[in-house]
Amino acid sequence: MQKRLVLENDDTSYSIGAVLEICQELEIPMVLDVHHHNCYNQGEDLGDYLEDIFATWSDRTPKIHFSSPRSKKHPKRHADYINPDAFQKFLDLASNYEFDVMIEAKMKDKALFKLREELGI
Repeated sequence: MQKRLVLENDDTSYSIGAVLEICQELEIPMVLDVHHHNCYNQGEDLGDYLEDIFATWSDRTPKIHFSSPRSKKHPKRHADYINPDAFQKFLDLASNYEFDVMIEAKMKDKALFKLREELGI
């Protein structure tokens, strides 16, 4: 069971620093949730943590979750679509790494196709 276990930072209690420390101690992968990091962090600079987060995946491709906030009034809720500027900013930050992205958006596949079109890919 431990071979399948991964941990993810959340939007209320566990920042990337806290989850990374647990993952390193237990030698399990960490799923980076960028939206959760934007909602809850302890001042961590995401760029300073990427190498260590991705290293927890050892022999597997790292996974990240990406979503955009629904609104300023409800920043923790997922939007229907992905903000292409925010996504591109993250891609630029993580350009030295290979990883898989799970898009978390209410419009599911439509959100993915719209994002691809907006990014020109």
